[in-house]
Amino acid sequence: MSSTHRSMVHTSGNDVVSNKKRALKRTNSFNSLRSSAKEICLGRLKDMKKPSAKSLLENSNLIGIGGSSPKLTISQSSFCLPSLPELDPELTEGIQIFKENHRKGIEYLIEKGKIENTPQSIAGILHEENFDKDSLGAYLSEESSAEILKAYVNSLDFADMDFDLALRKFLTCFKLPGEAQKIDRFMKNFASQYYETHKGE
Repeated sequence: MSSTHRSMVHTSGNDVVSNKKRALKRTNSFNSLRSSAKEICLGRLKDMKKPSAKSLLENSNLIGIGGSSPKLTISQSSFCLPSLPELDPELTEGIQIFKENHRKGIEYLIEKGKIENTPQSIAGILHEENFDKDSLGAYLSEESSAEILKAYVNSLDFADMDFDLALRKFLTCFKLPGEAQKIDRFMKNFASQYYETHKGE
């Protein structure tokens, strides 16, 4: 075997190992988020008499990660972004400013009369328009955006979804920040909305 061929085989093997490590990291990350959100939901469900809601959480299976479970193709546009008419120039400009500085982007949209300075109005446009996921996650995770985050999550519809699917779809809407405290804010709001949606089942 030539040295070039051995080098190619070695590189290919490294790529496979690297891909497996990344997949395992994603699996562990989702499992951690899943456990955190389920713990919050189960805490709220502990006094419920109907067992079906509890079993929805306790018996839910991890979908599309490891094992032989079928993988899900999740369309962000069908969940986070309703179909809307073409954006006007000022709205497009506001979305671009938001990508570079989310606070200034929101201030610009308020100044131009595109939204009102209320959590519901701000959350509404963040839910309806195609804002940069990194900036959206950073903005919603701030402590000062707590009411906006709550309104944003409350605008999401988790009806007819089991726990894992709801969590997966939730995580397609933005890029989750890295800090544990900020992640916890997202998970608490998700768990609360999921509970409110399914508490009567």
